[in-house]
Amino acid sequence: MRTYTILVAGYAYYRSADFAGLAKNRVNYLIDRNPGWATDTDVEFLLFDVKTGTILKNAVTGGTRSWQVESTAFEAIDHNAHYSERTFIAAANRVISITDAYDHIINIGRSEPGTVREFSILGHGYWNGPILVNSCERPDYRSDGSRAYERDPLDKDGRRKDGNLLNMPDDEWEKFYRAFRKDACCWVWGCNFYVPVLRVMQKTITAGGRRLSSMQDGSEIQLQFTQDWANEYYGDVPLFFPAVGAAGRVNRADLTFTRTFGQIKQLCKIVTLHSYAGLMAYNTRLPFRAALPGTYSDYERGPANSRHRVMLVPRSSTIYSDNFTSIIRFYQDHLGLETDPEGRGYGVFTPEKMSDWWKALNEGLV
Repeated sequence: MRTYTILVAGYAYYRSADFAGLAKNRVNYLIDRNPGWATDTDVEFLLFDVKTGTILKNAVTGGTRSWQVESTAFEAIDHNAHYSERTFIAAANRVISITDAYDHIINIGRSEPGTVREFSILGHGYWNGPILVNSCERPDYRSDGSRAYERDPLDKDGRRKDGNLLNMPDDEWEKFYRAFRKDACCWVWGCNFYVPVLRVMQKTITAGGRRLSSMQDGSEIQLQFTQDWANEYYGDVPLFFPAVGAAGRVNRADLTFTRTFGQIKQLCKIVTLHSYAGLMAYNTRLPFRAALPGTYSDYERGPANSRHRVMLVPRSSTIYSDNFTSIIRFYQDHLGLETDPEGRGYGVFTPEKMSDWWKALNEGLV
């Protein structure tokens, strides 16, 4: 039976990054981990390259594995035409969208169910989803808009609402789900650098010290922030932080406050569940591997000629700018989340765990 790995490479709208090259490195990594695939005509890789507007296929022909152009139906990125500075201009065009990859998987589920091994999205990212071009939703489709639960048809990036009933009706969801093998997984390789959660976790870990491993949910932790930080971030999570004044300024008395360890764990669970990977795992019933809230990914370091360098979550400040080991361990030890089996520092968002949290949230237990 033929099997597929579907990869989407975003466009580096700022800074230099070759996401298509990283996607090809991912293919090299998988082939080297599974040597038999090198000459297996039933193993194919499909790459949606947003920058060039092409779909490439890696397959074996005549005993040799190579990349071939599968489709040129889409439009290449022209930064001068498609962007206003770093923001993708909302307009009708043929630039590849995340929905084009979803649709391709749905078609596989219709004609060749149980054949997708992996779905990987490589590019920048944040809590709301992977960034393919840095598009913005028009006002009606934003969280406070009249069509907030619908996808903006001019939007290209991934959104955490993509798996809901409005955007993936039952018949499409069933085909999307059925496309995957039982051992399949989805990877979201970009960042999830949610600053409010990161700072709360850092202060909790510091305050808890050696007591953290045995801390009870009722244990109180004092949190303190600067005026500028509070003004900027308290309003992002109003259920956790003290109120922000009408002028956008936090009362000085509220710069220091107390929360229980259970409330801090609740914050982390809610933000994890409501991230792109969390809601997609919940809605699609597929496991997702992605950066945990408060962490970011970086380009893997290694020999210049390495065929395998992709991305990872930094866990060494001598090699990378940050070390997220303590943050990742917090999720493992106190929230029961696992990390990816390749040792890259990404979290594993299982549909079972997300469903348990969703149920507990609705019952007021999270």
